[in-house]
Amino acid sequence: MKNKSLTDTVNFLKKHNADRNMKFNSEGERINAKNDESQRKVKLSGVPVVVHSGEADEVKVRQRSSNNTAIKDAQLRKAVINSIIAKLLFSEITQGDALIQLRIQVLGFNQEKYAKLVNVSRKKLSDIENNRSNSSVEILNKVFKPFGLNVGLIPISPTVLKDVLEDYNNFTAYLPE
Repeated sequence: MKNKSLTDTVNFLKKHNADRNMKFNSEGERINAKNDESQRKVKLSGVPVVVHSGEADEVKVRQRSSNNTAIKDAQLRKAVINSIIAKLLFSEITQGDALIQLRIQVLGFNQEKYAKLVNVSRKKLSDIENNRSNSSVEILNKVFKPFGLNVGLIPISPTVLKDVLEDYNNFTAYLPE
């Protein structure tokens, strides 16, 4: 995984307007809206949403799921999934943020519908998404299974992870198909 490929994915998402409600910087990180008020109304997908701030100068904007939130184009959906996984692997986003983005952008499900799909309580799902949960590996595997993900061990250092992935890609080039 190279920085160039992440940049290409971000540019692809911007070009195809994958998510009109989320803004990304050049590194693929989600940009939070700034505002002096502790709460305000935001119009997302035609639905007004009250957004509360943890601090006075930062407002955290969360996308609301609806029937038209999921990405319909298979190639774009795959690019979004890969981008989220890459950011998760390199610790650029938390598991909770990744789950929110995957649930809304890929499936277009609200918490209630997704909780039923994976057979966990909506409260537990909310706790995981808000990084308030100390969930078991079994629960985390349940909630990430629809996206082909499970909990595993990866190097802590992004540099080591990048080196391992590059070495693996170089090694597999010599393997017969």
